[in-house]
Amino acid sequence: MLSWLCVTMTKSKCVIIEVFGRVQGVWFRKHAKDFADSLGIVGQAKNNPDDTVTIKACGEISALKEMVEWSKKGSPMARVEKVDFNFSDDKCENDNFVIL
Repeated sequence: MLSWLCVTMTKSKCVIIEVFGRVQGVWFRKHAKDFADSLGIVGQAKNNPDDTVTIKACGEISALKEMVEWSKKGSPMARVEKVDFNFSDDKCENDNFVIL
């Protein structure tokens, strides 16, 4: 069982996603949470003063890649213009996905 845990932990990473466009006031963070929950991702989504949304997501690499792809479209009313993202080995402070 310990070897399974070690393999799982080595596959876990984080990604910071910065989303630009019409992404505030269109339920972007709520839809991001719903999508993250469906993938088993933990982390957070928050609005920024410059009208962008930042997502910090931690989980399996394949799920994080799906989260990045989802962010390029976002919620039904969003108009995403650009997405920047960086993968890292950071640890996530959350036990689930939260909206800030």
